[in-house]
Amino acid sequence: MPWHNGNYPSLYQNQPVRLRQKAVEIANNLMRNGVDEDTAIEVGLRKARDFFLSRGYQRRIDTELPAFP
Repeated sequence: MPWHNGNYPSLYQNQPVRLRQKAVEIANNLMRNGVDEDTAIEVGLRKARDFFLSRGYQRRIDTELPAFP
């Protein structure tokens, strides 16, 4: 089930908005390519965190991005 417009997995609920948006984008793309929903949710969040870390958000990661479960 693709997510959009505030409809997103419960795992993403307490994530910062930008992280959640990126995770939803990644998870939706994974599901379009045949990855099952549970895996797409987890990988989407992990890859979104990696995306922001690789772009220099390390300094603010502790305050803005909660720990991955």
